[in-house]
Amino acid sequence: MMQNAKTVFFLAIIVPSFLLAQDFLSSGKEALAKKSYDEAIANFKKAQEAAPRNAEANYYLGEAYWEKGVLDSARTFLERAYDFNDEYVPNLLSLGKLYAKIGRWDDAAKKFDEAAKVDKKNPAIPNAFGEAYLNADSLDKAIIYFSRAKDDDSAFADAYIGLAEAYGRQNIGVLAVQYLKQAADLSPNSAVIRTKLGKAYYKNRQYNEAAQEFQKAIDLDPKNASVIYELADLYYRAKLYRESARFFGMYVKLVDTNAVAWENYARSLYISRYYKDAAPALQRATKFFPTHFDLKPMLAHSLFEAGDSTQSLALYKSLPADSLTYGDFVRMGKTYLDQKDTLNAVESFEKANTLDSLSADASVELAAIYVARRDFEKAATEYSKILSFAPNNISALFYGGFSYSMIGKFDTAKTMYKKVVELKPDYPQGYMYLGRMYHAEDSLAQEIQTYNAVLKVMDSLQTADTTGGAAEKYDPIRVDVYRSLAVLDFTSKEYVAAIEHLQKAVTYEPKNKKDDELHLFLAQMYNLARTIKTLSPDEVTAYRKKAIEEYKYVLKLNPRNEKARKELKDLEGS
Repeated sequence: MMQNAKTVFFLAIIVPSFLLAQDFLSSGKEALAKKSYDEAIANFKKAQEAAPRNAEANYYLGEAYWEKGVLDSARTFLERAYDFNDEYVPNLLSLGKLYAKIGRWDDAAKKFDEAAKVDKKNPAIPNAFGEAYLNADSLDKAIIYFSRAKDDDSAFADAYIGLAEAYGRQNIGVLAVQYLKQAADLSPNSAVIRTKLGKAYYKNRQYNEAAQEFQKAIDLDPKNASVIYELADLYYRAKLYRESARFFGMYVKLVDTNAVAWENYARSLYISRYYKDAAPALQRATKFFPTHFDLKPMLAHSLFEAGDSTQSLALYKSLPADSLTYGDFVRMGKTYLDQKDTLNAVESFEKANTLDSLSADASVELAAIYVARRDFEKAATEYSKILSFAPNNISALFYGGFSYSMIGKFDTAKTMYKKVVELKPDYPQGYMYLGRMYHAEDSLAQEIQTYNAVLKVMDSLQTADTTGGAAEKYDPIRVDVYRSLAVLDFTSKEYVAAIEHLQKAVTYEPKNKKDDELHLFLAQMYNLARTIKTLSPDEVTAYRKKAIEEYKYVLKLNPRNEKARKELKDLEGS
């Protein structure tokens, strides 16, 4: 009875310790699978302390040290596990591989033989021998043992992995890929095998297949930073920057301290024109690599495109001028323009032009500035440059024509306006300015023809307009056209025709913005119409009355119009 009590007491002590050891073993195995070696060792130590004579606890502690590369500690615990259970096959295999690693090949062979006696048909035994020879770089012997493991069990995936590794080291890429594909068929859900197969494809320059396998590995293990980096790097080297940016982005979320990853991530975003995302990535990369000077212009460009032009300009100004490109100076110029700093804007655009005479972005900006400054000579030069790259650029043709007309080169301006109406026949302003060029050249018939053409265009556009906004848009042009036609009539002393055109012009005037000069012109035509010799006295009187009324209306619009005041006084005194 006393003996039974002692047994119960002994079991009460042992069983909880055993259960505690099993808990630590379970946690340690999870950490080991994640390659968190320090965490695994900590748990296995607790398991071993709870059950010091437990072969499994000692084996896993030794195995964790082996994986971490601490061979002395690995040997201590693997040999201790052997002392407690000399038939524990996993321990015999690890101990054999360790002995082979440190050059004790006879002892290694003994352990493998002991394992074979315990389990003669276990393919893991010749496979372990193969791994030992693989670690010693004895590739031919490794292939023999891996092949034996495969022959023992054709479904043993580790044997195919070993063969692939051995052939890969011999640079026989085709066989490496072949065996890894077989391993993947046997273990389709192994992220490790998919990763190895991806690397084999990559080494064999089968990049599409490599990318597919890396993606499968990531799908199986989304937090495997190593394989994510492999895929990101593959895309980066292949210059598929949008894809590389995607995977580098995933990687840096997992591993925040990899400087090369941050730089490649930043460059991929920038090249892909993801400027908003590139800016913070480039800021991080420049902290890692302050001497990589090409990163700072990228950052300045990204800040500009992301809308932070002030910070962009400050960064550009901090860089050596001779390190900046055409595009950098264009962006600086645009920022200066936004800040109303035209002087520095012009300087930046002009520097851009000295760097690249074959680009027109700076010329577009410079031409607009020169027109605003009324420096039409320079504006004409810039518009001609733009047109040398884009001969059908409507804006450059129109404003180039305007600039040339202002410096008296009417023939060049006329050619440009002809091109405008040819390319854009529904553009009234083009016809209007073309008519003015004909006027400057005294080509009256062509001028009239052009003005009539623009009236037809506006009629057509106004008829097609369903919004009701066409009148507001085209009425000012109509006023201009009819005034111009009246000028031609006046030149030809066709005063009645001039009156008719001016009457049409004033009907299209905005109600709240009357032009006193237009009405002065009409008053003058009424006044001149009195001189027509074929008129009857009543008609002369009627024109005189209309002229007086129109002069008074002019003075009502603008009491300081002295010309109207004088002409009215002369008329009333006649």
